[in-house]
Amino acid sequence: MTFGYAPGLGSGKPDGVPLQFRWVVPDDGTPPEAQAAAALHRLAEEDPKTYGQVCGGNRERAEELGFSWPDSA
Repeated sequence: MTFGYAPGLGSGKPDGVPLQFRWVVPDDGTPPEAQAAAALHRLAEEDPKTYGQVCGGNRERAEELGFSWPDSA
């Protein structure tokens, strides 16, 4: 799954280029319904920016916001 992140006014760094993140939900062999429920639970309980990988935007913006830029993005 991919999602975008653009900080709001409260961040002190609003506007600018949004970053795109990718989170690959692994197939652990459980039924699809259980995998979906686990993914939704994780999204509800944890900030997805902490486990998603930057996959779009630009290096300068990623570094400004404290994220590593991938070599292949």
